[in-house]
Amino acid sequence: MGHTYGGVESREGMNSSTMAEKARFHDFGTPGADRRQYLRLPLTFPMWWLSGEIGGVEGIAIEISAGGIQFLMKRKLPKRECSIAFQINDRKMWAKVGIVRSMQELHDNQYWNCYGAIFEELLESDFDFIVVLSYAGTKPHSEAGRDSSPEAPPGEEPPAESVVSISRLRSSAGLLPDAVREQIVQMLVVMDRLEEVDNIYFAPIAIHYIGLHPSEEADVLYHRFAVRSRKDTADGRVVYNTQFLISDDALDIRLYEEFPIDP
Repeated sequence: MGHTYGGVESREGMNSSTMAEKARFHDFGTPGADRRQYLRLPLTFPMWWLSGEIGGVEGIAIEISAGGIQFLMKRKLPKRECSIAFQINDRKMWAKVGIVRSMQELHDNQYWNCYGAIFEELLESDFDFIVVLSYAGTKPHSEAGRDSSPEAPPGEEPPAESVVSISRLRSSAGLLPDAVREQIVQMLVVMDRLEEVDNIYFAPIAIHYIGLHPSEEADVLYHRFAVRSRKDTADGRVVYNTQFLISDDALDIRLYEEFPIDP
């Protein structure tokens, strides 16, 4: 059985073929492919080296992209390949990484081992999440990588207690109201950016909360979300980033901006 590291369960004892049966890994292409195409996001969040010890070895991630991660550890890694777990907001992820550079870096008046690594195994859904996070261009709500609900601007009255507002939900795709998620999926299908699915939670999308959005309607508070979707066609896979505005009462969902990007 795997162990739990800060709430992130390891895949110890689960080989790659077993995991691939349960979830799909992202294909990074040929070994040595250039990862500089991915946007790099400076961000501090918790991570663990899955060393085989109970509880793992805790470290601090300081930068991430869809191609790799940079992190600090007090312990020195014995190998050039290892498995890690990490958490951004309430999303828990696992990856197999290859170390491409190491150095000493000063952090909190102490010298740490600083590692730059590329992802060798990363779930497709986690890859999508990181791409959306990077393209959104904003960090999550706290430096520790754990979320906190956004507050209404000064002068705005909070929504009535009888309304389940977006402000009172954590900013994660899994905690969006089902009706909102379903409408987002339907809008993407109509736009030909997603295949129809029987279950909205099987739709190949990743959702990231960007933040509050100014509105000309003084009595309406809007939240902005970035959604990455992909669709397989006869000519290959097409990937899109689409942005939506959702009113705080979740009754109004409108398209903000969309643009195709390379997968």
